[in-house]
Amino acid sequence: MNATINIIGGESTLTLGLDFNQILDDNFAEVCKAVESKGFFLKEMVKLFIENSRVIDEIIQLLMKIDDRKEAAKRLCERFGISGITAHRILGMSLSDLTGLTANNLKSELEKYMACVANIR
Repeated sequence: MNATINIIGGESTLTLGLDFNQILDDNFAEVCKAVESKGFFLKEMVKLFIENSRVIDEIIQLLMKIDDRKEAAKRLCERFGISGITAHRILGMSLSDLTGLTANNLKSELEKYMACVANIR
């Protein structure tokens, strides 16, 4: 079975030794959880940017004051009204990725995500 993978700057074809449907069946719950988590994160981040254009600066300032990961997640949830899922995704981002976020690129990524999910259904 061949699968085409889009990579920045081009495409590559990968030959899979296993049946793709079997792989999907074996990992369906994890795939659904990951897809749902990403969509939830994107929606919450777009909402944050709409409400506050300087949200990234505030997030960084808050994170610089807290060393404990659990406490940081709790404070993010309290301060910005976001879910634990989104808080943990923010904590997992590099500083350069976090500072590179803009409302426009989040909206664009959310639109691509929604189109992808629509195609899966």
